[in-house]
Amino acid sequence: MSERRTGAVAIGNFDGVHLGHRAVLERTRARAAEAGGRSAVLTFDPHPSAVLHPDRPAELLTTREERIARIHATGVDDVHVLTFDRALARLEPEAFVTGILWPRLRPRWVVVGTNFTFGRGARGRAADLARMGERLGFGVEVVEPVVVDGGPVSSSRIRERVRIADMPGARRLMGAPYTMGGTVVARTGRGRTLGVPTANLVPPEGKCLPPEGVYAVWVRLPDGRRAMGAADLGRRPTFEQEGELLLEVHVLDGAHDLYGKALEVEFVRYVRPDRAFPGEGELAAAMREDVATVRAVLSADASGSP
Repeated sequence: MSERRTGAVAIGNFDGVHLGHRAVLERTRARAAEAGGRSAVLTFDPHPSAVLHPDRPAELLTTREERIARIHATGVDDVHVLTFDRALARLEPEAFVTGILWPRLRPRWVVVGTNFTFGRGARGRAADLARMGERLGFGVEVVEPVVVDGGPVSSSRIRERVRIADMPGARRLMGAPYTMGGTVVARTGRGRTLGVPTANLVPPEGKCLPPEGVYAVWVRLPDGRRAMGAADLGRRPTFEQEGELLLEVHVLDGAHDLYGKALEVEFVRYVRPDRAFPGEGELAAAMREDVATVRAVLSADASGSP
């Protein structure tokens, strides 16, 4: 009986599954096809920064579930999530390869990016991986960075775009919109009394968030349709001194009874900052103006058509 081996494995964190990551995944699929085997990703959770730098962990573009879904959407067959803890962080580079990568996946090819490191203290480099591969029986391909807007695409660059509400810039680097998903929760229902009902989402813990404010968004509804939406990320300053941070989404054309259902919100453009209004009348008027602005923005968004 022949030894069962994985055709090709990509290794990395893949936060955001951006254009650079997609180039790595595309080569992984190609190498797997050449080898006549399955394509796979070996990734980590939690993000290594949460273990190595707990005082300043990276704010993530994608949750674990979002990341896995986006990787699968590229056509990769299998996603293996390795728990990143202190024990894994202490493994020397060779121990990681001979003790985890090789016995678990038996790859014919391993595909990584140019900034790939592995093992204790990030001592291992692609060249070290290639030397180990020669001994164990797998090849290594290093994929060059994808350059967009004058520099290599990276998760850190995308986080910078998100933090300043440059949603078009983030989308150019990711190759897809920045998104936030979750289950709609019940809150005060004040939006409905103002004539602008909202579906409320609690931002995932550890998510890289844009500034508080109003955004033009596309909303992926439970039935799969995409609808125009006006979203406010904020704490309701008109009514509360320091309220709970929520993403309040108004679906422009119906579909307002969404409690308990899952939504995905695609951020298209920043509209205005969140602010307190003198009263409900002024807030309602501003919300109606926001809806008109959002409708115009999304009507002009060529990539946003369902």
